[in-house]
Amino acid sequence: MSAERLPNPTQADIDCLFPAAVADPDDPVQLEDLPYITRPIVEYLHERRPAAAIAADRDGRLVAYGVWQGWKRHYPGEPFPTEDHKIHFARVTSRSARYRSVEQVVHFTLARAGVERGWAHAHKGQPEAEPPNILFIDDWPVEGGVIGRFVNAAERYGLPARAITYATMCGEAIASLRHPVEGVTHVRGDPGRNPLQSVWMDESKFAGVSFGTEFERVPYVAVTPEAYTAPEVRGCREWINVCMDRYYARYRAALTAGSVAGSAGLEVAEL
Repeated sequence: MSAERLPNPTQADIDCLFPAAVADPDDPVQLEDLPYITRPIVEYLHERRPAAAIAADRDGRLVAYGVWQGWKRHYPGEPFPTEDHKIHFARVTSRSARYRSVEQVVHFTLARAGVERGWAHAHKGQPEAEPPNILFIDDWPVEGGVIGRFVNAAERYGLPARAITYATMCGEAIASLRHPVEGVTHVRGDPGRNPLQSVWMDESKFAGVSFGTEFERVPYVAVTPEAYTAPEVRGCREWINVCMDRYYARYRAALTAGSVAGSAGLEVAEL
């Protein structure tokens, strides 16, 4: 959250620990921003405890890594709250792969996460039944194409749109997008930032995976990750861990002193 929207200077000091966190709202998101900008997502996880968490590969991979590392520091000793205690990855894209390929990889990932197929059919005529909550992690929404594809694939798997929570670092609320998606809950780490750009965007050397181009003869290559090994991959994660340690050490000190609340004050929108 940006300093001008926070209730007191101490809270602003904690949330805006890194200079980039108080920079121009259109500045690219830096690796140093991940501790503060993923904390609301971490706190949502703690509050809602979804059945599964799936991150959009490739640019959502480091967001998910920030969420994972933030959880370990914010709630030390507590297992990750999904049913299998994991974050899964699926190549969900609106431009780089066919719809059928994206649908198949989403279905495969939901099954791997232990999510029941055909939930809507099994609970037909039971309006009071609550579907398993699926957290979909991404960097930001652009026009709504990615979350739209994920929701469509989930519905064909038998999950209603209300089962999906969309978690992004920043960006517009999905109700304001060119292609809004109804029924989905949207959690944003910092609603005040809207760069649609990060230092790791489209960079395999940071994400640690790369994807091929989809052709007729190899229809699923664009959703099949290949490991990308380079010194930058490890260095990127090591630096994120350093930033996480610094942020949460200072954050815990403020909590102990009673000078900061224990929650970021989540902005959650249900459509």
